[in-house]
Amino acid sequence: MGVARNGENRHRHPTTAPAAVGGAAGGAAGTPAAGGRAVMTARRWPTLVAATGIAVMLGGCGWLSDDRGLIVDRSDDYLDARERPALLVPEDLSGVAIRQVMVIPPIEDRVGSETYPDQAPKPNSLYVREEARTVRIQSLGDRSWLLVPQAPAIVWPKIKQFLANSGVDVAFEAPAMGRLDTRWLEIDSGARLGVVQLVLRDGRQAAQVSSGRDRIMLRLEQGIRVRTSEIHIRIQNDSVHVPGSTFPDSSDFPEIEKEMLNELGGYIAANVSDEAVSFVATNISTQTKARMTRGAGGEPILLLYLDFARAWATVSQSLIDADAEVLLADKDAALFDVVVTKSNLNQEEKGWFRSMFDGDDGAVTIRVRLDERDQALAVTIHDEQDELVENHLSERILIMIREFAT
Repeated sequence: MGVARNGENRHRHPTTAPAAVGGAAGGAAGTPAAGGRAVMTARRWPTLVAATGIAVMLGGCGWLSDDRGLIVDRSDDYLDARERPALLVPEDLSGVAIRQVMVIPPIEDRVGSETYPDQAPKPNSLYVREEARTVRIQSLGDRSWLLVPQAPAIVWPKIKQFLANSGVDVAFEAPAMGRLDTRWLEIDSGARLGVVQLVLRDGRQAAQVSSGRDRIMLRLEQGIRVRTSEIHIRIQNDSVHVPGSTFPDSSDFPEIEKEMLNELGGYIAANVSDEAVSFVATNISTQTKARMTRGAGGEPILLLYLDFARAWATVSQSLIDADAEVLLADKDAALFDVVVTKSNLNQEEKGWFRSMFDGDDGAVTIRVRLDERDQALAVTIHDEQDELVENHLSERILIMIREFAT
């Protein structure tokens, strides 16, 4: 059966013609038009809400990722981490199960960590020098010491083995302090003598000394550069001075001291590949002679825990070894005027760091100052007008001085 145009079987079609499509009749049929606009407005709401949300997120990323924002950024929390006191166990409870199983080694301060938290930390050593890998004797005035390119915890067992090979007993030992004294030695010409006894015998004969007994007092210290050690030796004779436990400023026989340093240095150099570690001597490495820090204004500072005479000589020799051109060295004013190039700093960077240097040769004139501060000598870098230079450049120069220090 067919479907009539206006019959009862016609569905979903108006029974009257759509007269309100246009013209004046459209105003009378207001309800369908208003409904269409309402539907269109409702459809726009999700788009408007999404656009507003994106705008807020883009404009407030810093707020969202702030430490106090909606999304807390904890990536740099380690910069503010501090060591907490050890757990205290009440007296009525047993603390056997709560103890320090392994000692946590000291962590070196990274000078730029707070200033550049998103940058990779700089390595401890940026300069590779062949002479820095050798065992050698350093001298300053009447003082001499042995410089070893190994950490004190590695050097300590070698010192003890050197004495043991000569049959010399140790009378006093404090590894955490780096101190060691041998027993008093009497040289018997008829006995079989080790290296230590031979050095003492020949030195006594050269000094025309026939009385008294001798002993070796030794002090092991952390070097100025990381992973280096200094060995200081004193030779005492009980007929010259009243024996004491304090490490003396000088030896009774300086020539014997130098020869003993030479023999000990030769032994360590021959066994430099042996890197057995003494855990009891690890504390020596925490007593540093040089430390990078920052001042109140954020400027880098190299602290040297040395007397002025040695600090002055150390900085002077570092600048020379780094091939920097020293224009002026005024010891009374405690300052150096120096020309530093990019090659001195082992630096080939481009961009803003390169703009700090003048000319094609990449040279900049700076002033190195030494000032007493906190029981140390503070080394700072200034420009020709005696103003502090930019922190990044200052840090590079101070690292150069530290790495070439001996």
